[in-house]
Amino acid sequence: MSVSARLDAWLDAAPAVELERLPTPSGAWRPELRLLVVGCGAAKRSSACAAQDLYTGPLTRDAIGYAQATGLPWCVVSGRHGLLWPSLVVEPYEQRIPRGEALRGWTDRVSSQLSLWMDEIGWRPRIRRDGDRYGTLPGSVILEVHAGSDYVRGLVDRWWSVETPLAGLSMLQRRRWYREARDAGAQQVNLFGGER
Repeated sequence: MSVSARLDAWLDAAPAVELERLPTPSGAWRPELRLLVVGCGAAKRSSACAAQDLYTGPLTRDAIGYAQATGLPWCVVSGRHGLLWPSLVVEPYEQRIPRGEALRGWTDRVSSQLSLWMDEIGWRPRIRRDGDRYGTLPGSVILEVHAGSDYVRGLVDRWWSVETPLAGLSMLQRRRWYREARDAGAQQVNLFGGER
């Protein structure tokens, strides 16, 4: 598959976002876009399938179930592919996230992917009127990362913010966290911040 065909397939699978929801009808301004990022896993199906179905490890399945329940746009972060949208068909592969200097190239790829997605959905800084003054509010992007520490290291210190709600938890503690979130009816988070 050519590079342009792969890019077209990636953009076709990207989630749409209803930007008219910003600002809110009440006048509150929520200038952030939240993307939930699930780490891939070594356990995979043996044939090509949608990224949301490719990874079979229990922790990855728990994280995907949580991502689906939140209602947020989400993706899988992969050592080979960068960001994978859930419906994008992917061949099985064996590749970990790069280390050392190669990690910078991987992070640059993720940065380019996020920029393409933001262009596709029309995400831009906004002008807001405050009395007789106008100001530009940055259109910030927050990645809520549910992945291992190698991926977190690769995603921090860029133009987006990173939140890691499960940082420091063991695999068993993470699985318990996902189970409790599922049992409690995973909190529905508004795409632009705040609870629904």
